[in-house]
Amino acid sequence: MAKLRLEIEEEATLKLLGIQSNWSEHRLVWAINRQFGIQLQRSEDFYIESRADESNQVLFSTESKHFFSVFLYESDDEQAILVANIGQGLPLFDKRRKLDYMLKVSSKYLEESECIQKLNEIKGVLATTRIECDVDELAARPFSSFI
Repeated sequence: MAKLRLEIEEEATLKLLGIQSNWSEHRLVWAINRQFGIQLQRSEDFYIESRADESNQVLFSTESKHFFSVFLYESDDEQAILVANIGQGLPLFDKRRKLDYMLKVSSKYLEESECIQKLNEIKGVLATTRIECDVDELAARPFSSFI
């Protein structure tokens, strides 16, 4: 008789949420920390290098770095990363230009709907949007190393 093996992998749920807010990043981080009972802390900024296209016949070649603020929280069972979506006028996610921040939460205890509800209870949060994307779409993004 053949043996059948059942393999079950425990996986934390990936929740990527877009946030519109008129608050400064530090005020928003403080409110998120208070609302969720976590401790998001400033991490090293994420940046993208861009160069002026030579086909535009630019007189001087210009290279610039666009920095995006990153706040990180990690514990044994939970992880959260908040990233500013706009860095010196350049959006990190071009399709989501109106979003000010991107939040990724991995938790064994908190459902996505609970995250959205808690975020919407913060006075400075104007809107929260679910963002569905493949892991491949997050390549070279600040979230990719935390998946």
